[in-house]
Amino acid sequence: MRGGKREGAGRPKGSNGPSMRAILERAIKGGEMPIDYMLRIMRDEETSSMRRDEMAKAAARYLHAQVRVIDVEQEESEGETASATEPGETAPEPEMSDAIQ
Repeated sequence: MRGGKREGAGRPKGSNGPSMRAILERAIKGGEMPIDYMLRIMRDEETSSMRRDEMAKAAARYLHAQVRVIDVEQEESEGETASATEPGETAPEPEMSDAIQ
């Protein structure tokens, strides 16, 4: 059998390849990682609050998961469907007939 997907073949998911390992090793040997720099500036009370806020925003995307809004619609004829909005978009407002009163 030639070609195609084979069970157990390839690099395991989540592991770093040789080039990524080399980049990480150089960054660690070179001193401070970018995320460490951002956190250090963010926590420095002598730095301006505007700069600290910018560092907090930049670091947050690496430390916290992004929340996605999921809009679930249920229709009798089609069954259940779910669609996620893109980051930054808002879910449509529910119709008044759907609202709990």
